Amino acid sequence: MGSPSARQDIKLLKQAVLSRPMPCPNALMLGLQWLDKLDYRSELAALTMPVHRWYGRLDGLVPVRVASLLDKQTGAHQSHIFAASSHAPFITETAEFIARVRELGR
Repeated sequence: MGSPSARQDIKLLKQAVLSRPMPCPNALMLGLQWLDKLDYRSELAALTMPVHRWYGRLDGLVPVRVASLLDKQTGAHQSHIFAASSHAPFITETAEFIARVRELGR
C-alpha cells in the first residue's frame, strides 16, 4: 500500500496467492499468533554471517522505523530502505532489488 504501483502490485499478489490452494485457516491463525508472541531480536543480533535487512519505506506491516532500531542492536548488519516500496520491494522496485542482490553476489 502507498507505493506508486500499489494497484498493479496488489493485482500481481492476488494472482499469485489465488493460483494456489487456499491455506488452512488454523495454520494462518497459528502463524499470526507466532508473529504476535515471538521475538528473535537477540538471536538476530547474535548472527555472525553477513545479514542484509531490506525494508520498504511505505510498509504498513513492518514500519520503516524498525530499521533504525535494529541497526542499533545489530551493529554489523546492513539495512537498506527501498524508497518507493511497501512490504514487497521485490515487486514494487524489481530492478533496484535485483541490482542489490547482484551487488551482494560480487
